[in-house]
Amino acid sequence: MKLLLSLVAFLFVFITTTLASENPKKDICTTLDRAECMDSTQCTLILTKQPNVYSCILSNDSCETGKKQSMLTKKSCENVKNCQYNNANCYCPCAGYGQTLVNDKKAPDCSCDCSGGEPPNCTSIQ
Repeated sequence: MKLLLSLVAFLFVFITTTLASENPKKDICTTLDRAECMDSTQCTLILTKQPNVYSCILSNDSCETGKKQSMLTKKSCENVKNCQYNNANCYCPCAGYGQTLVNDKKAPDCSCDCSGGEPPNCTSIQ
């Protein structure tokens, strides 16, 4: 009986510790504005179904993880096997040209001829 209680206690601690360690990482992305998200090596900025509305999500594969979207190049992306670089498609980083759930804090004061599209990204081609 004592062994069973010890096992249950161990499993409880293991599960709650595992869940607690995964959730903060995921929550970090939702607290970032566009520039912060693109400067993160753990998060990826994606366009939602609405123009100029972006979501900062946890990077989910080797093509995204460990790379800053703000510094992404074709070479840095495609150096990873099965990854493809997608150039920005009418993405504008300037203030007032889109946002995540968080208002832009450090977006540059500039203007763009085109906005509302996908930011540059590195995706899996499998």
